[in-house]
Amino acid sequence: MYTDRYIQPRKLSEYEKYIPANYHEQILNGELSAIATYDGDNDDAGLVAIMVSATHQGWFEIVWVHLSREYRFEVMAADYLRYSLRQVRRTHMFTGAFCEVQAEEDRALHRDVMTLAGMELVYEKNNIYEIRMSQIRHKNTLLRAAETTKCIPLGSADKFVLEYIEEQIAADPRPIPFPTDVDWDSYDADISQICVIDDEPAGLLLFSHAEEYLVLELAYSTSERSLPAMIGSAIKYAELKYQPDQKILIPIVGTGVADILNRMVPDVVRGNTLQAVIWFDDPAERPDAQEILNQMIV
Repeated sequence: MYTDRYIQPRKLSEYEKYIPANYHEQILNGELSAIATYDGDNDDAGLVAIMVSATHQGWFEIVWVHLSREYRFEVMAADYLRYSLRQVRRTHMFTGAFCEVQAEEDRALHRDVMTLAGMELVYEKNNIYEIRMSQIRHKNTLLRAAETTKCIPLGSADKFVLEYIEEQIAADPRPIPFPTDVDWDSYDADISQICVIDDEPAGLLLFSHAEEYLVLELAYSTSERSLPAMIGSAIKYAELKYQPDQKILIPIVGTGVADILNRMVPDVVRGNTLQAVIWFDDPAERPDAQEILNQMIV
């Protein structure tokens, strides 16, 4: 018999070794939820799994699952997943559930477990683009844009400029993927750029580091001139620090940045994602799995 225990944010430290560190802050601020499932309902019950989840417009997303070693077998893992999906279904709060498995994590076990649990599998290109600096075209045009529109490295900005940008993004009605409590020191101080037009910040380009990659974390602009200028300025500083084969990861949100990227790097590489969906109801004319995934995953 399985028993679920909601992991309260104040209890996260007891389970943090099972959950990737990049999810901790989101659990603490309530953006993600975590549930520990035990085999039994007493103090001696053994930990079966921990699931980290999110909700999107009436859909339940499985973000991360940690399975205890003795449950990392096809049948046992599928039994746990079926149980968890039944529990979610019984809340009557969701149309269905979905999850993504990145290409590097795609294993036969994942596919078999999700299929046995009743989920429909779909392969799709993900929204994470991988390029190398040497692949960027129209570089001279971007460098000229940087010369005609002022940009400054993040490391050269004073606290007043940074506070202005934080307030600007917070007041923007668009959904901007920007943390409420930003750690400016976590970004590359030279490659990250701030665009300044008429003596006021008009854009922000943030890069961080992940293993051998530069990662574009944010591309925010309030003017059509901002983004090309910031990209050109970032290229100028990147060429001083990195080799031409430096790898860059660019997560894409929305079509605008994707269009610009495809012009800059026509042969850009996108990774594959295994996506799984299960419906909790049976509407007479329901969209196919890919249609709903296109709506949920941006």
